[in-house]
Amino acid sequence: MFLAAMLYEMSGNSVFAQKGQAFTLEINGIVKDDDNGRSIEGAVVKVTTTSGQTIQSNTTAGSGKFKFILEPSKEYLISANKPGYTGKIISVTTKDVDVNSGTLDYYKFPISISIFKEVPGLDVSVLKSPIGAIFYNQALKDFDYTADKFLREAMEKMIKEMEKKKKEEEERKRKEEDDVKNKSKNDARLQAEADAAAKKKAEEEAKNKLKNDAKAKADAEADAKRKLAESEEAKRKADDNAKRLAEEEAKMKAKETAAEAEARKKAEANAKKAAEDEAKAKAKAEAEIMAAAKRDADEAAKAKAAEEAAANLKKREEAKLKAEEEARTRAEAKAIELAQRKAEADAKRQAADEAKIIYVKQIEYDTEEGANYIITKTIITNTKDEKIVYKNIIYNWGGVYFKKDEADITQESFKTELKNIVVKTN
Repeated sequence: MFLAAMLYEMSGNSVFAQKGQAFTLEINGIVKDDDNGRSIEGAVVKVTTTSGQTIQSNTTAGSGKFKFILEPSKEYLISANKPGYTGKIISVTTKDVDVNSGTLDYYKFPISISIFKEVPGLDVSVLKSPIGAIFYNQALKDFDYTADKFLREAMEKMIKEMEKKKKEEEERKRKEEDDVKNKSKNDARLQAEADAAAKKKAEEEAKNKLKNDAKAKADAEADAKRKLAESEEAKRKADDNAKRLAEEEAKMKAKETAAEAEARKKAEANAKKAAEDEAKAKAKAEAEIMAAAKRDADEAAKAKAAEEAAANLKKREEAKLKAEEEARTRAEAKAIELAQRKAEADAKRQAADEAKIIYVKQIEYDTEEGANYIITKTIITNTKDEKIVYKNIIYNWGGVYFKKDEADITQESFKTELKNIVVKTN
């Protein structure tokens, strides 16, 4: 298997028949995967002349088996191939068979052909020639197999190079997977840090607003208390002055005549009334001033609070829009990077995936931002000039929706359909 990449065995169940001048050779074979030894379905096995003319052809089923009946006195080539694999060739000669030796005139020969998956960059030119031959062995009086000894060194070199390239490819894929994992972890960490910073800033702004509102309310209440205290002090002074005047009046009454006392009493009554009226007017004016001051303070506090609330709201909206823009930019950058990585990784599967691609004339992209949502649009123009609009709607509260021409579709359908759409350029 190492040198010829083929297992073979001599059949112990050859069918004896009467001697004759003609005979047939039955080739019973199986095609296997060189990597795991499993039979290969869908391999094309052909029998051709040495000039390349196809005589027989089989496509293997799940068992990987095939069978050919070959005629005497001819040269054949048997080849096994499958898309994605590197095929092999063996030669068969039915010449120089001693049909009069008293042996067989019907021969069976079982073979196993192992083919391996294509390895990019591997030189397989050695396999363009037959790697071995099936021939009639005069000593055994039966068909036998031999490997081409001149290809031995070239086969050994090719196998070593194939193992080297397989290891390099596995290492490259592992490194790509590690890079993607590390990038995802770093993006998640940066996003978490940004979210934490935004949350902390919002909490500090809320605390400062509560603190400023409490201070404005305390200042207004203090000013109202001060004016009330001034009003009460003015009333107390007026009462003390009235009491003093009353005491002085009592003393003077005892000394004056009744007429003078009466006149004085009337004058003092008028003076007292005037003083009381003045005190009431002053108290009323001060009360009105105090109420107006309290009203002005309340309105000023409300205006200040409203102004601060508006400023804080504006800051939050600006911070939110900036965060959304940064998030969208990061998402777009990440999407572009992932798309580039995926395009490179999918290049090797392009042939197999080609049948799944839906070709269109044009793809356009658009983004619509609202107060609490972002809509990413993918506008497809098909070959009939019909437009199909795919939408990815992301709300600030966490909701995510997918639409196709305003009809709801699943995220899986959304990704699958857009993945298989390619702009047709010819």
